[in-house]
Amino acid sequence: PLLRARFQYAGRWVYAVDGMTWLSPSDLEGADQRSPAKELLELRWKYWPDSAAPSAPRARVSLFGIDYEERQEVYLLWPEQGEGEPRIVDYASGAVLIYPDLAERLGAIKSRLLLSALRTRAAALEADCARIIVPGEDMRASLERRGTPPERLRVIPNWADLSRIEGGPLDDNPIRRERGWTRDRVLMYAGNLGAAHDLATMQNLVAQLALRVPSLHLVIVGNSPRHRLFERNARGDGVARVTRLPFQDRARLGDLLGAADAHLIAQKPEADGLLVPSKFYGAVAAGRPTIFVGSEAAEVGSLTRRHRLGAIVRPGATAEGLEKAAATLTLLARRPEEARRLREWAHEHADRKQRTTQFRKVLEEAAA
Repeated sequence: PLLRARFQYAGRWVYAVDGMTWLSPSDLEGADQRSPAKELLELRWKYWPDSAAPSAPRARVSLFGIDYEERQEVYLLWPEQGEGEPRIVDYASGAVLIYPDLAERLGAIKSRLLLSALRTRAAALEADCARIIVPGEDMRASLERRGTPPERLRVIPNWADLSRIEGGPLDDNPIRRERGWTRDRVLMYAGNLGAAHDLATMQNLVAQLALRVPSLHLVIVGNSPRHRLFERNARGDGVARVTRLPFQDRARLGDLLGAADAHLIAQKPEADGLLVPSKFYGAVAAGRPTIFVGSEAAEVGSLTRRHRLGAIVRPGATAEGLEKAAATLTLLARRPEEARRLREWAHEHADRKQRTTQFRKVLEEAAA
């Protein structure tokens, strides 16, 4: 069900709408202490029930495909209006807009009646949005093909907090030293592993890479059934070194991402134009190349190819992409200076402060 929460920041009302159950009153308590963006503004939050909301001009902005932590930061950006009647801005999760299409493409919903009802709800929400923010050009194109007016769309790519992800050389990484990985070529999959991620191609690729690069060490970060399945299948395929870790403390995020020689990222072509894996930006911010299992048409595939950020392995084409994947896995061991180039790309194209400034401008524009 749609969750609705109204909260007050420094005397200003904001009306938050989300299509998933990630925002609740308890999420708002102590948000100023938890938030990685607390230096942007000095925050004071207070939850208010629906009945307490004032009447005021309102504009709705959809956060289309923006992940949990980034959406939390966007909530912090709205500046004070000064004296007079406060404005209300609606933030609408893009989940309501994209999931009918994604569920149909992935075969998760087969009922035409249910899909029709979901699309009707999505169309009503979209029609009420002053702006729709998407994290990729492929998503913009997807919405335009579906009939969304181009003038409402704004592209603001995902980002990484470079103040928390410092990167650094492989041989100086504390997690590699602590865990005895210093001689390994660590291929890491860290983050969500769902129906939109091509697990079959990843498994085949890892099995063949282990034959090509004997020092390969697969590290899986996550504890879902699909993370555990990935671990079991890798062991069953004869991969000698496999480690699965739970999600790590946020304070060690930079060390964790920097412990990899390369990061494995996947997206099924069916999800192109509907998703952008945000883990890609954290990996590059750590100065690590990526092996993307997906199509060049996807946002991550396009960025990887244009900016030389790693290798692309087409789904089902493991043999074709094996050489490129092996070269990417051993890249930093051969050319450690590449870590600096990758991190410089992140500074230029994926810095949090740069992106949140863009968000602020769109929110001001929508409520003008």
